[in-house]
Amino acid sequence: MFRATLFSAVLPLLLLACGRPPKSQSPGQERPVPTALVVDTIIEGRIFGQPLRQPAGLMVDAQGGLVVCDEGNNRIIRFTTDLTPEREYGGRGSAAGLFNRPTFVSSDGPLSIRVVDEGNRRICRLDSRLQYADELSFSDPDDPLKFGMPGGAAVDRSGNIWISDRDNNRVA
Repeated sequence: MFRATLFSAVLPLLLLACGRPPKSQSPGQERPVPTALVVDTIIEGRIFGQPLRQPAGLMVDAQGGLVVCDEGNNRIIRFTTDLTPEREYGGRGSAAGLFNRPTFVSSDGPLSIRVVDEGNRRICRLDSRLQYADELSFSDPDDPLKFGMPGGAAVDRSGNIWISDRDNNRVA
């Protein structure tokens, strides 16, 4: 059964402070150390017949709903503002609209969502209803070393797509 539990709890964090200050900090300055994390909501249980398995990326969409990559079930789930599951999309595969380890999701405006589909080495674009629109493939049969593994994606105001390439340690 799906459950979105609302509560307030404070969980202490055990952080080890490093003896050296970061480069941007001078040796005499003290840095603040976070001591607590406040948890207000937990989403768990069966959602559209399956439990969440390895939830990865998430974002808040233009309507204020939550969009989650359920990596273990190869799907994307949208929750309404009151955290009611509204829609799921995907499934395992390499065809258009299917995923193999969706790990990151971001918005490039109110009408579309970018999903990093790691296992298929591509960035998929979904419309605001979570329907497949198109994709940007990282596979190049002529040059298999040209692209690495996409880790994240963002679109700037000019429409340029920025991708973090985890295999090649770069942003392209």
